[in-house]
Amino acid sequence: PCDCVKILSKRNKLNFANVPEEFKNLKVGEFETEIYAVEDSREAARSAKKWAIEYVKKFDIFSQNGKGLYFYSTEKGSGKTRLMISVGNALINMYGVSVRFITANDLLDNIRFSFNKSKEEGEKDTYEALMNDFKIIDVLMLDDVGTERPSDWVNEVFYSILNDRMTHKKVTLFTSNCDLDSLPYSGRITDRIFKMALPVK
Repeated sequence: PCDCVKILSKRNKLNFANVPEEFKNLKVGEFETEIYAVEDSREAARSAKKWAIEYVKKFDIFSQNGKGLYFYSTEKGSGKTRLMISVGNALINMYGVSVRFITANDLLDNIRFSFNKSKEEGEKDTYEALMNDFKIIDVLMLDDVGTERPSDWVNEVFYSILNDRMTHKKVTLFTSNCDLDSLPYSGRITDRIFKMALPVK
C-alpha cells in the first residue's frame, strides 16, 4: 500500500481504539518520571517506563505468548492509564495491531445493556457479538480493573472474556489500584490475569 493508505489505516485504528481525546497523541518516551515528589515514586515510575519501552520493542515476542502488562498502584492519578495508553498508541503505530481501550465498569455496563436488549428484543446475537468483540480484539486495554462491585455475574463475564483471550493468546493490558492479590475476583480470574500479564508497579 502507498504511504497515504498506511496513514489512513493507522488513523482509523487510532479512532477505533476509543482512547480519550487527551491521551490520543501520548508517547511512551514522553512519560515524565521526575514530576513525582517522592524518590520511591520516581524510581517506580522510571522502572514502569523502562518496562513499557522494552515491551513495545519486543512486542513480537510478548504477543506470541499472549503476554500483556498489569500496571498497578495504590495511588490514584499516578500515571497508570497514561502509560498504558502510550503503549497502546505505540503498538498501533509500530505494529499496526487493532487496539481497544475501555474501563472495566464501562465494559460491564455495555455488556449488561446488550444482554438486557437481547432479552427484550429477542436478539440474542447482540450480547454474543459484543462479548466476541472483546474476546477477539488484538490488544484490549482494560482500565481501572477491580473498581467494580463484585458479584457472580461480574466474575462470569470477566472469566469468559479473559479465559478466551488467554486460550487464544490475545494480549491484554490492565491498570488497577490493586495488586493482583487484592483484586476482588474469584481465584480463577486472578490466576488468569497473572498468567496473561506481567505486573508493573
